[in-house]
Amino acid sequence: MSLNPGEVPELFDIETRSVDESREYVRSFVGHSRVNPVRERLALRYAVTSLGGLHAVKACSPDGAEFVHEDSGFAGLSVTLPIQGSLLIEAGGQVVEAGPADGAVVDVGGRRRSVYGGGLEMAYIVFEAALLREALAARLGREVTRFAFAPRFDRGLPNARLLTQLALAMVDGVRGEAPLLCAPIATHHLRQAMIDALVDGLPHDHAPLIRFAGTPGLLARPLRRAVEFMQAHAGTVLGLKDLAAAASTSPRSLQLAFQQAYGMTPMGYLRELRLQRVREDLLDPLQTGSVGSVARRWGFVHLGNFAGRYARRFGERPGETRRRGGRTPPGR
Repeated sequence: MSLNPGEVPELFDIETRSVDESREYVRSFVGHSRVNPVRERLALRYAVTSLGGLHAVKACSPDGAEFVHEDSGFAGLSVTLPIQGSLLIEAGGQVVEAGPADGAVVDVGGRRRSVYGGGLEMAYIVFEAALLREALAARLGREVTRFAFAPRFDRGLPNARLLTQLALAMVDGVRGEAPLLCAPIATHHLRQAMIDALVDGLPHDHAPLIRFAGTPGLLARPLRRAVEFMQAHAGTVLGLKDLAAAASTSPRSLQLAFQQAYGMTPMGYLRELRLQRVREDLLDPLQTGSVGSVARRWGFVHLGNFAGRYARRFGERPGETRRRGGRTPPGR
C-alpha cells in the first residue's frame, strides 16, 4: 500500500463522558462494539491520526472502561504501548496484559475484549495488513501472505520505545498549530519510520529471515537452514556439529555466517531463541507446569544458570514473569 508523499493525515479528536458517544466513536473506527464503564463514571479521550493504512492513537482513560469488539472483517494489527497504567486484552484465544514494561500486538479483525485500568495513558498504532505484507515482501524479495507477531514484547526494546515516540509525534503533529499538515513529506517519512520500527524491531515469524536477507548468498543459505532447524528443534539437545550438519556446511563457516548476520555464535543464537520461548510460555496463562519444567522443556538443564541468564536478558526473575502472566507458579 504505497503512499503519495503529498497526502496529509486526518485527525479525529474526542473527549467524552458519554457511553453512547464513546460507542459511536469506537464503532466508526473499528466496527460494532460495546463500551462499559468499570466504575460509576466514564471518561475517555482519544486522538487518532490516519494516513495511508496506518492509524496512530493517543488515548486516556482516567476511570477505566471495558470494550468488546465484534468481528469487523478488518485485516490488521494493533500495537499497544501503555505509557502509564495497564490494560488486559483478550483476543484469538490469548490473554495479554500490557503496561509500561510490556507492549502487546493483537489481531484487530476478530472478536476481542479490552479492559482499561484506571489512570491509563497509552499510544497504540493500527497497521492495515496490506501495509505489513508490502513491507515484508520488500525485505524478503518475495510475496508474503501470512505473518505472526509475538503477542507480547519488551517495552525496553529500542524500537518499542521508538514506536511510542513516533505515534505521539504523529498525533500531536496534526493538533494545535498542526506543523505536520504543512510538511507532508516529513509526515510520509514519519509513517514509514513506524512501519520500519515494527517490521525490523519487534519479534515475528519472518524476523530471522529479514536479518540475513542482506547476507551474501554463500552465507545466507546455510544460515537459513540452521535457523529453521533451531526453530523446529529448540527443545532438543543440540551442539554446533548438529547445527552445521543441518545447514550442510562446516562448523567454522556456520560460525562466520552467524557472526556476520547476528553478531553472535550459533549456540548463542540458540540460547536466545530458547530464552524467548521460555518467556512466551511463562506469560501464557494457558501453559501449565512449574518454571523449572518450562525451562527444561526448552533445553535448560542447569536451572541456576538458566535463572541468571533469564534475569540478565529480561530484567526480572522467571517467577516474576510467571506471576505477570496471571498465575502463581507451582513448586519448582
